[in-house]
Amino acid sequence: MRAPETAETPPNRPQRAGAPRRQRRNGNGLLRRWHRRLGVAAAVIVLIMVATGLPLNHAADWGLGTVRLRGLLADPFLSLLAERAVLLERPHDPPLSWVDGRLVIPGGAPIHALDEPVGALALPDGLLVASHDAILLFAADGRLVERMGAVLLPGPIITLGKDRTDRPVLRTASGLFRFDPDLGMATPFAGPVDAVAWVPAPRAPTSPQDRRLLARAARRVGVPLIDALAAVHSGRILGLPGRLVNDVAAIALLYLAASGLVLARRRKRRRRLEEARPRSEGDGPQ
Repeated sequence: MRAPETAETPPNRPQRAGAPRRQRRNGNGLLRRWHRRLGVAAAVIVLIMVATGLPLNHAADWGLGTVRLRGLLADPFLSLLAERAVLLERPHDPPLSWVDGRLVIPGGAPIHALDEPVGALALPDGLLVASHDAILLFAADGRLVERMGAVLLPGPIITLGKDRTDRPVLRTASGLFRFDPDLGMATPFAGPVDAVAWVPAPRAPTSPQDRRLLARAARRVGVPLIDALAAVHSGRILGLPGRLVNDVAAIALLYLAASGLVLARRRKRRRRLEEARPRSEGDGPQ
């Protein structure tokens, strides 16, 4: 006759007498769970860092130095150009945008390389834009008419202005010079300094309209791919939260390394103990 089942011995459930003892001996439950959880979370961040770090490390070999993200691809990274973008005021027209070393003329005109702009000056038949070491003359339709480099200038330009006859005046480290756009020549200015109306210095955006204007110009100029990769790699693309995520990932990697060593050491010690333990008569064939 079959013996009645009791609560102490559930039916069809083998007893694992050694499992609780191994669990108590190992003490790895919590350590192993967090090792697994943090490993999965850190793996995602490590994959992102590898995917961005490899192109950064081989940017010169792969020709990525001249690649730019434009249009919608540039939108997530436009904030990277905020410190390299200014507006050049014009008296009766919208300001000009200068983004990352490039001057953007409204109306779909070509983009022109220009370093360190100092201002824009309206002319009767066009526009004059100056940097510290160059002058660009534009026609009324935005077409570039002439570009003069530092060799043709009396010195590095500090700012622009107009005298009482609406002639351009250049302030340089060597003094004031009247500039003739038709001849492309600068001659010493002999008039009174207080008779010159100086143009405003380039400025950062101060209104939503200014920021929209610079955003449109930045989409045309494009964001360097290297800058975008570096921002994602370092977490700067998300600001402070992104940097904190990278910090947490770094700490998680340290935990994974330490916990992996502890788990490996415990496993090795457990195996040595099991190998040293004498076998009982019922453990295996004699």
